Amino acid sequence: MRLAGLPLKNKVLLAGPPGNGKTSLAGAIAKYFSLPFFVVKSSELIDCSLGGSGKNIANLFEAVRERECVLFMDELDSIGSCRVGSSEGADRERNSILTSILTNVDNVSDACIVIGATNMPDSLDPALMRRFSLKIWMDNPSEEDILTYVQRYQIDRNINFWLSDADISSLHGHPWSRVEEFCFERHRSLILDDNLS
Repeated sequence: MRLAGLPLKNKVLLAGPPGNGKTSLAGAIAKYFSLPFFVVKSSELIDCSLGGSGKNIANLFEAVRERECVLFMDELDSIGSCRVGSSEGADRERNSILTSILTNVDNVSDACIVIGATNMPDSLDPALMRRFSLKIWMDNPSEEDILTYVQRYQIDRNINFWLSDADISSLHGHPWSRVEEFCFERHRSLILDDNLS
């Protein structure tokens, strides 16, 4: 890509309902490339003192700017929401925080992979959205996805627990984390039943 003069897609936005593996995917990317993995809850960068949040953001990016690493910024909407036109002090500070994020994301080197995560992508400022060259929507699983996952769980562990259409339907609309917990619950019940028989 560099030889062709094309920008690298090293800024990724993961969006979707909670419980669908955004943090896990970011960690898997870091593991795949054998890179250090830094996790930051964006809300923790907010400082009540004037200019403190912008300074925290600048310090964070200064630490990773030239490093080969993966920076995962969870809850990105907490600092990257749409700008407001009000001249109120709190609104000016919020706009200043967003400006700091935009500037620092722009200046990060190709060596650093920046991954942002949000449950509320519609609340992000359009300018921040444009910074992410790759956007991945991580939705709740379909009934077919759920059935495939539960079947694969049983095959991988050489077990067989009772599964009905009602079970699959009851899981539909829930995140992957709930499907995983369902399998754990059934697996535990199977072990306890074997121990009691």
